[in-house]
Amino acid sequence: MLVTLGKDGAIAYVDKETYKIDPIEVKVKSAVGAGDSFLAGFVYKRDESVEEALKWAVASSSASVMNEGTTLCKIKDVVNLLDKATVKRI
Repeated sequence: MLVTLGKDGAIAYVDKETYKIDPIEVKVKSAVGAGDSFLAGFVYKRDESVEEALKWAVASSSASVMNEGTTLCKIKDVVNLLDKATVKRI
């Protein structure tokens, strides 16, 4: 289960473990598609570790909100944000 919390990050319950995903601070231009991008980033890396998939999820979501209107995330922005992604098992 993945629950996005907007500016407060996200919570995930995956494989009987609970995770807190901290938000990445970026300039928000539009929140349209942020949740969809979060899910897409998670699914894209789900075959890797849960932590890696969640880092991609938050980086994808954060990259999405950096764009105006309905433009979704750009891969170069996602990759640039990955090192700022923090995921903690709680």
